[in-house]
Amino acid sequence: MGTLWQDIKYGLRMLAKNPGFTAVAVVSLAVGIGLTATTFSLMDWLWLRPLPVAHPRQLFRVFASTDQYLYGSFSYPDYIELRDRCRAFSGLVATDRRGAILKGSEGSEMLSVDVVSRNYFTVLGVKAVLGRVFSAEDDPASVAEPVVVISHGLWHRRFGGDADIVGKTILLTGRNVTVIGVTPKVFIGTTNLRRCEVWYPIETWDQGEMESRDWRQFELLGRLPPGVTVTKAQAEVDTVVRQLAAVYPATNKGERGLVVSEARFRLRDQGGPLLLSTSIVGLVLLIACANVSSLLVARSELRRREMAIRFAVGGGRARLVRQLLTESLLLSLLGVGVSILLTKWVIAALPALMPPMFTSTLDVRLDHRVVGFTLVVSWLATLIFGLAPALRASKPSLTPLLKGEYIQNGKGRRRFSGLNAMVVGQLALSMVLLATAGLLMKSFLQCLNTDLGYFKKNILLAYLMPSGDDEQTALYYQQLVERVQTLPGVRHASIARHPPFSGSGGYGTKKVFLPGDKSSAHEQGRAFKYNIVGQDYFRTMGVHLLQGREFNDLDNQSHPKVVLVSETMARRLWPNRNPLGQLIRIDKPQDQAWEIIGVVEDCKHNNVEEETGTVRVFSIQTTILA
Repeated sequence: MGTLWQDIKYGLRMLAKNPGFTAVAVVSLAVGIGLTATTFSLMDWLWLRPLPVAHPRQLFRVFASTDQYLYGSFSYPDYIELRDRCRAFSGLVATDRRGAILKGSEGSEMLSVDVVSRNYFTVLGVKAVLGRVFSAEDDPASVAEPVVVISHGLWHRRFGGDADIVGKTILLTGRNVTVIGVTPKVFIGTTNLRRCEVWYPIETWDQGEMESRDWRQFELLGRLPPGVTVTKAQAEVDTVVRQLAAVYPATNKGERGLVVSEARFRLRDQGGPLLLSTSIVGLVLLIACANVSSLLVARSELRRREMAIRFAVGGGRARLVRQLLTESLLLSLLGVGVSILLTKWVIAALPALMPPMFTSTLDVRLDHRVVGFTLVVSWLATLIFGLAPALRASKPSLTPLLKGEYIQNGKGRRRFSGLNAMVVGQLALSMVLLATAGLLMKSFLQCLNTDLGYFKKNILLAYLMPSGDDEQTALYYQQLVERVQTLPGVRHASIARHPPFSGSGGYGTKKVFLPGDKSSAHEQGRAFKYNIVGQDYFRTMGVHLLQGREFNDLDNQSHPKVVLVSETMARRLWPNRNPLGQLIRIDKPQDQAWEIIGVVEDCKHNNVEEETGTVRVFSIQTTILA
């Protein structure tokens, strides 16, 4: 330890004597390591950070897989069957994402809600920090009571961290519910990209959804106890799902069971971006290490005589390598210190750089895992950029160096072929990065120039959450649109439940049935995306009307139900007929029919890579548009 301390003090003196060299080396390492740490922080938030539950590696996702949808959802009756018949899981929970409007003295606010089975918190192993959570062991007499559990963030944001919140009644979407508990601060639900703020037990949310096999929106999570394999769970789930498909073909036809780990589910659509981002930051770090290694090689030329004297007086090669590696480690630690400051600054700036839909869930932080990763990277970087120069400098040619011949016209100088290889490698990696950056820039420009099917400029989007009942809300929207249309510079104004690129996942999904259809598709219905919009919506967005008309004042609840459809939907359902005047039924084959009054041009609604030929339908609802 005494020798190590001596090496550290000597290394610090040598770095202080060469401030220019030290500054360039530290900045190069700080950029490479800082970029790596920032990227790891983002990857940790998106894909790597485990759920804040007990034993997260034991959690697996369960899906109803079909040829059309790999990760399909279940109805609540399906969940009950799986929960009771699949013995491989120690617990199985159901959850469905919803929304609710919280009304209070501070105004109205749209909250993210999870409707869950009563064993949700018990299976996940989440306990309340205040009050209690509901569970499957609750008194049957109290199951019908409207109760909720709220998040720690909502508790502080809307209720000021009131310790007496438990037992109080709050107004959620027109219903009085009692708060029975507050979750821990770290728990935001079962996905890192969405922050849940209220949890409802299914019994008090909607009894109809609890009993319906048509409502297939519930996601399932199961816990596998130690010793139980995924293969066994997969076999049990697949058997039950296939049996349900045989018994209930109208809703479950063609389904098979699928059990996947939480990590695999997170990476289902993100493997490419993850690999690309990791490769890019890895190349940047290698270039930074090569830069520092080149600086060390050049500096070692000036220290040849020093190394020769140390070697001549008894310093072994291992001793010299250790001294030089200690100096490299000091450089690396200085680079880590600067990189951590750089990473903190970048993380603090991320909310301003991210799309608004992600700012509420953004949880990129510089915690012990990121710092530990940074230290490991710095240690590897020390070996990469410090070992080769240290090995070369620790084996001097004593006679010419001690005589000073090394200084005269370069006599006695040994060629270092590794330096040429290092320079060539740097150039090659730099060219790869330049080519990748050029391709990414080309893709970005293509995205900017992509025809989305509607106006991309001069559109102002505002999210509103008015308070009041349905009639008051409808009147509010009507007056709001009328007044906005009178503002200078405003050509058109309208409202929609799901505006394009709103992060809604491409709008909601419903089933459509054609009256008189005798095909096999009629039994299960055809899935389609839908949206509820106001008058002048298509004119405001610049969407071309291909046939028929748009909505008008007469399209309300006192008149027959009407819809507009996309051109792809019209072409698929009525390939050789005029779609205008055709009838469809939504949700159930026995429901009231809707008449097609218009056909609009296909548009991109969720992302620029989306195929424009997506089946969509648009309806108008004058009582409430949100």
